[in-house]
Parts: sequence; C-alpha cells; structure tokens
Amino acid sequence: MIVERGVTHIGENIKSVSQILAVDNAIYASGDILIAGSNELADFFLTEGGNAILQTVIIRSNKGTGTLQDPDLDVLIISKSGLTGTANDAFAFAGGIDKDDVTAVISFIGTDYKTMGADDNIAIKTDLNLPIIADSSTRALNFTIISRDTPTYAADGQVTIEFIGYRN
Repeated sequence: MIVERGVTHIGENIKSVSQILAVDNAIYASGDILIAGSNELADFFLTEGGNAILQTVIIRSNKGTGTLQDPDLDVLIISKSGLTGTANDAFAFAGGIDKDDVTAVISFIGTDYKTMGADDNIAIKTDLNLPIIADSSTRALNFTIISRDTPTYAADGQVTIEFIGYRN
C-alpha cells in the first residue's frame, strides 16, 4: 500500500513524486517484496505510454520506536501495471509481468545511507540518466521494491521513496 506524500512539478517537463510506503513490521528475508505488488505513481509521464529519463531516486526512513534501518534494496521500474505479490513474501514475476517489462533497476546498499540525527536516514542515487517508459494505457510510473537484506521496521516507522525525472 502506498500513501501519497507529495507531487512537485519543477517546470513542465521535470517531475518529482514521493510516496510514503506502508512497510511490514515483521523481519524481511533477502528477496522479499518490501511493499505489496506493483505500485503506481499517477501522472509521472506526460502522456499514456510516454517516456522519461529518471535522474534521481531518494529513500528516506524514520525508525519510529524501532532501530534505524539501512537495508540493501533493489527498486525495479516496470513498464506495465499489474504485478502481484504480497509484502514480505518472496518476489516472483506474476500478473502478466515478466523480466522483459523491467526497464530499470536501482540498487541501494547499506553504505548509501547517511544518518540524519538519531531517528532518520537518507540514501540518494543521482545522475542515473535511465530511460523509462509507461504502459501504453497509463501515465503512471510503476515500480516495486525488493529487499536484499533482512531489515525489521517498527510499526510506527516510516519509509518514503521519491523519484525525479525529466519527462519527454
């Protein structure tokens, strides 16, 4: 589940979209889906089936009452909607999505995270210059996140992901 945090237009063609992710508070195994299924960020692209250049991906987390996490994660950008799966279960292609629908993978590792005070951390991947495309019937950016580590999030902890791209 995704809870929208904010959408920012930086001019007509540059867009920043961030989402608060509802993460499970049970321990994840390496290879588990961090959040359920395919997640859509509406209107990231200018047109249905549009394309963009993904420039930056940011992950922010707050520990809540738990321990601050800096997990290894893969963010998969998917050209179609419909990926199914349950948070904290092993990742598998499903719902008519296969490996050919993955248009980008952005990997975060523990050393990418910078601690910001006692409760927060942030990891930023910049200058990605990754071409990505939308499903022909939508303007949404579709993604999923796979844990490559074994983090445990507190029930009141918070993880946010932000995408910044140039829309063609």
